[in-house]
Formats: sequence, structure tokens, C-alpha cells
Amino acid sequence: MLKQDQNLSADTNGANRFHSHCNRQRRNAAGLSLIEVVVALFVLSVGILPVVSMTLDCSRTMKQAHLRTAAYTAARQELEDLRATNFDSRTTSSVGNITGTFVLPDSVQAQFPRANATGQYVIAPLSDTLQQITVQVAWYNPASSYKQVSRVRLDTLIAKEPGL
Repeated sequence: MLKQDQNLSADTNGANRFHSHCNRQRRNAAGLSLIEVVVALFVLSVGILPVVSMTLDCSRTMKQAHLRTAAYTAARQELEDLRATNFDSRTTSSVGNITGTFVLPDSVQAQFPRANATGQYVIAPLSDTLQQITVQVAWYNPASSYKQVSRVRLDTLIAKEPGL
């Protein structure tokens, strides 16, 4: 009978150890501690912060590219208008360089609501038959943190056609 009591006692001890192990697992799986939540939030914020920063930089860069494209389009149109005029009407005999300003088209000006865009051109006679035309569109960059002025500049050489 003693041997049977020892077997019963051994089974009871094994069952107690099993239940104790299950209770520990249940307690550990019941929820997260405050430290675990804080660490998880920190890791998440460290991962998300660069993504947000990169998104803002990308947006700023896209806006600048859009403004630069609009300025380039206005400068190209003015350069084509100047090229379309007669060679002799663009020159004067002894004055030297001809400078002037031009008004940006309304469609372009609308894209620079706070940028104060301006257009200028310079016609420089290099010889009796050759001119250099420089067209520039400049604007104040409101998106910049250090108040910069951005510019688009186009240059071309125009030769007088022989016989004209």
C-alpha cells in the first residue's frame, strides 16, 4: 500500500508542476507591460519619423520642380518671340547691349502666387552678323528656409541670314 501511496503522491507532484507552469504562461500572455508598450511606441516613432521627413522633402522638391518648369516655359517662349523678330530690329548702332523686361503670361504667373517672378532679357551684339540673346526668369523661393532667389537662364546665338 505504501508503494501505491508513493505513486499517487508522485502523480500529484507532477500535476502540480504542470498546473504551475500553465499558470505562469497564462500570466505572461495576459497582456503587455507599460515598459513593453513604451518601447514599442519608441521603435515605431523612430521608424516613422524618417518616412514623414522624406515625404515633406519630396513635396517641397516637387513644388520647386514645378516652379522651375513654369519659369523655363516662360523663358523659352520669350526667347522664341525675340528670335522671331527681324535681326536688324533687335540691334542699335552704338548703344551696345539692349536690356528689357517682359511680363510672364498669366498662366505662368498664376503658378507663382507668392514668388514675385520677373522676366528679363539681354541682347548683346557680338559682331555685325551675330547676337547673343539671354533670357532669365527669376523668382523668390517662398518654400526655402533661407530666402533664396531661383533663376532659369537661357542663352542662344543668332546669326544674321546672308543677303538680308
